[in-house]
Amino acid sequence: MNYLKQKSKHNIDAAKFLIDNKHYTSSVHCAYYSCLQILKVICIKREKTIIKNKPVHKQIIDYICEEIKDDKDRRSFRNTIYDLKLFREKSDYEDVLISEKDADKAYNKAQSILMFIYQKFEL
Repeated sequence: MNYLKQKSKHNIDAAKFLIDNKHYTSSVHCAYYSCLQILKVICIKREKTIIKNKPVHKQIIDYICEEIKDDKDRRSFRNTIYDLKLFREKSDYEDVLISEKDADKAYNKAQSILMFIYQKFEL
């Protein structure tokens, strides 16, 4: 589990490095996976079972949402992580140009998610 936390840190650092070196598309990928990895750390710590034949990312995100008791925080988290997820999919799979502004926006969303998760779940 410590490796996932470390991977999360490496991915957010990589996202910043990639932005600084004008590799905007790849930075979005790293920003999103940094968040997903830290969410999975929580699932592992709480022994949440991930069902193999269902979408893994959705299960992880939905579980974290269930654990966030405050409605406003839950909505904000859900909206932000799903925005980042959709943008990661667009960045990875669609024939679109990702600008520096887009990459910065994804990076900032990821930083916001990570800060919220570290505070809320005391990581």
